[in-house]
Amino acid sequence: MGTDGDGRGAARGRLAAAVRAADGSRPPWAWPAAVATAAVAVALGVPLIVLAATGDELRHPALAAVLRSAWIGLYAVVGLWFARRRRHWLVGLAMTTLALGAAIGGLDALPGATAYTVARITTFAIIPLSLLMLVALPEVRQIRARLGVPLILAAAALVVLSAGYLMFAQTAPWSTAAAQCRGACAGSAIQVADSPVVARAILVVMVVLTIGVMAAVAVALFRSLRAASAITARTVTPIAWFALLWSAPLYPGLVVLAIDPGPDRLTPFLVTTALIRAALPLGLAVVVIAQAIRTSAVGEELMSRLTDATDPAQVQRAIADVLRDPSLQLAFRDGSGWIDVEGRPIADATADDRGWIAMSLAGGQAGALTFDPGLHTQEERVQAIAALGSVALERARAEAELRAVRRRLVSVADHERRRIERSLHDGAQQRLVGMAIRMTAARDTLAERPERALALLRELGADVQEALQELRELAHGLYPPVLVDHGLPEALRSAARHAPMPVEVGLADVGRLEALQEAAVYFCCAEALQNVAKHGGPDARTVVRLWREDDLVAFEVSDEGRGFVVGALRPGTGLMGMRDRMQDVGGALDIDSAPGRGTRVHGRLPVGSPETGGTGSVPSAGADAA
Repeated sequence: MGTDGDGRGAARGRLAAAVRAADGSRPPWAWPAAVATAAVAVALGVPLIVLAATGDELRHPALAAVLRSAWIGLYAVVGLWFARRRRHWLVGLAMTTLALGAAIGGLDALPGATAYTVARITTFAIIPLSLLMLVALPEVRQIRARLGVPLILAAAALVVLSAGYLMFAQTAPWSTAAAQCRGACAGSAIQVADSPVVARAILVVMVVLTIGVMAAVAVALFRSLRAASAITARTVTPIAWFALLWSAPLYPGLVVLAIDPGPDRLTPFLVTTALIRAALPLGLAVVVIAQAIRTSAVGEELMSRLTDATDPAQVQRAIADVLRDPSLQLAFRDGSGWIDVEGRPIADATADDRGWIAMSLAGGQAGALTFDPGLHTQEERVQAIAALGSVALERARAEAELRAVRRRLVSVADHERRRIERSLHDGAQQRLVGMAIRMTAARDTLAERPERALALLRELGADVQEALQELRELAHGLYPPVLVDHGLPEALRSAARHAPMPVEVGLADVGRLEALQEAAVYFCCAEALQNVAKHGGPDARTVVRLWREDDLVAFEVSDEGRGFVVGALRPGTGLMGMRDRMQDVGGALDIDSAPGRGTRVHGRLPVGSPETGGTGSVPSAGADAA
């Protein structure tokens, strides 16, 4: 008993998992199962269709042949098309199963009680299986999750109840359209007693169960539409219309059957339901194909809209407008959290029940596109749009960074111009003005007081030497001659010697680099030393290191001074200028600091093979004292 119960529970669990799995990837058994059921349906159905059209068992042979061709052929072909689609495999499997059910139901074209009994037993099960086909669409995955297994169980129950009815009655008062017998039906092959009361009770249970499952699906669709967003409503509405059009004639037909279970007859309810049932596969295929066409059109429209997008906010607006989803949002990974297009912190973009797709951006940055859950069923469309959005974001980011770098370069150039102007004004210009004054005084006193003129000329000579020295120092500030003549280690050693505070150095021989690379490293180190002198405090221990790691040259300037809160680097500052210098030569710069624990500036840049041998180890401080 326990083993049987566990087995049934495991079977129900596997059944529920299969019904709920349609939103994921297609399981490996789905396609072979669809092919097998379609093949059996066609192999069994084709001769039965021919027999229905040419035999003597049915009252409406031509109509029966046409309808059964659609129920078997269309369901098998369109079902295989759906089964090949990753997100619609369950729809395809339901269609091929219905094709097989229609083929089995066509056995009534054969003479004999067994064929008649099997055909009538399967008839009622078609209704819940058709409803399962509709809710198998990913657009209504929530309804399928709730009602998928009950619909399958209802189909099984109706098969059992139909068999029970035919155990107490000679013939069944139901059939599919155009399945009425030409004369007297062959009758039940499993009848054990003639009990109209029991048979009538079973029929009422069958009708109530069938109307119940139809009403449950209708209520679920109605509630889904009421609670759905505009996007979800757009995708659910066609399915609701299919269900309504197909089931509307069934309700009165079932009620008439329960009230007056007379001889099997072709009613308007049967004809209408049969025609709509035949058209259902094509209708569902049209819905899916229309979505694919809209996806292509959306892609073209989005490409046009994204051409003019220059920042992430414009990219987000363009995607939201094209998808008609005002709740759509772009999110970017920022450390352990997420930020929006304005840089504001937001909740985890992948944690709630909204749909989302990961986006890979340049530089290893992770992003996500979050959207209305109704769009999650249109995965191909959203993935294509996310790919276009990634390209647009990268272009917008590159353009924004380029504009920012240009602004910073203009600012740095203006800052340098003002610095040179100030240095010339405060130094060499004042010195030259003083020299002009002394020259005038020497000229005026030369005739009357030659000894005084001689003294003035000596002072003038000293001023000339000092002015030359100031101009040399100014020129060295632009590009030190020691860097040109001797390379990075010697230039940094010189900068450390001239620093106003003690500096320890550990400088490896990294070889000669390109001039722009050497200048970038030198001036970053010089700016870092100047910052220590200004802000680090008089006793700040400072260390400068330079080393090579394979195809990278790295440097570090660290101090034990006051430190500061790094935060965002502002354009025009020395720290931003250092970072721009390194980025201009393909390198990178990291600044690590905090109040009370000093500052560490670490840079690295890719280089080619050194002209002289280098070292791959970090030199220790003091190994090369300045």
